[in-house]
Amino acid sequence: MQINNISTSQLQDHELLQWYFKSYQLTATKQNYEIKVFFDNFISLEGFKHASLDCIKDYVNGDVQVRQGLLAAIEFGQRVARAMPKIQGRVLGSQSFGNELVTSMRGLEQEQLWLYSLDTRHQIVATDVIHIGSLRTCPFHIRDVLRRALKYNAQSIILAHNHPSGQAEPSENDLRLSKEIAKAADLFEIAVLDSFIVGADDYTSLREEGAFSVFDELKELETNMKMK
Repeated sequence: MQINNISTSQLQDHELLQWYFKSYQLTATKQNYEIKVFFDNFISLEGFKHASLDCIKDYVNGDVQVRQGLLAAIEFGQRVARAMPKIQGRVLGSQSFGNELVTSMRGLEQEQLWLYSLDTRHQIVATDVIHIGSLRTCPFHIRDVLRRALKYNAQSIILAHNHPSGQAEPSENDLRLSKEIAKAADLFEIAVLDSFIVGADDYTSLREEGAFSVFDELKELETNMKMK
């Protein structure tokens, strides 16, 4: 995105706030004051993210019209970040689904983990963005995946995450996380049908690559032992 031919991703936090406050036609002095008040209250964007409701209310009450507008803009941005193109219908195979994912995830600037919950007929019943950001440096909780799947009474799930580098080669971390999720989901009798790594123009299906083969064999062995 650009503002006056300037990429918004290159702007510092206080510069983005300044552009926002300009939209209210505030004087330069008032703009600088509002920026100072924001960072005096929250120190950083991370501080705002984890601020208590009372702290945010105290901040807004200082200038309700302008600051409520800022909260609305932040919420709107969060909803845009969580929004995802919906792949609907029945999942018939990894190739067609993988190609759909390449189209849907192309151009994402940050790594995102998407979850598809399916019913017994492999019909998609829900789609969720589980995590935005590096899966290595800021790991999500596996329980977040399971909570969403259980919410929709999913019989199976599909995982997908993109590599902003454009390369669809799975990392050791990708393999480990996918297997850990599959193992945890199995405790709730939820099958992981596949886990996709999506690049700029192609994808890797861990199911096709045989990443789940050992896990599947162990499950089959356990089932056979129970039947004896």
